[in-house]
Amino acid sequence: CSQNDIVFELFADAIPTSFSLTDPYIQPFVAFIQSSTGVVVTGSKTMASNDARHFAPLGIPCISFYPEGGDHHSSQEWISVHGLDQMRGIVSAYIRKIGQR
Repeated sequence: CSQNDIVFELFADAIPTSFSLTDPYIQPFVAFIQSSTGVVVTGSKTMASNDARHFAPLGIPCISFYPEGGDHHSSQEWISVHGLDQMRGIVSAYIRKIGQR
């Protein structure tokens, strides 16, 4: 950093989060992702950079996902209209299913 006159400051320090594919609240969400996108979900681990870090320590199941896009966390970040539509459908179907419990 000093070689390039860069200063690094840590703004958040939290534990990574992950979710279990066997959790009964996660299973339907995974199924909707797979049926909508064709992506086979094998698990996830985030490096504490999203809001799941606030819920996971309380035992609240969380899943982190995002629509098709690129250049994440940059000034050129983008998501596709198709991916956004898939995401809307996944979340809507999940809410309807869980709301029936």
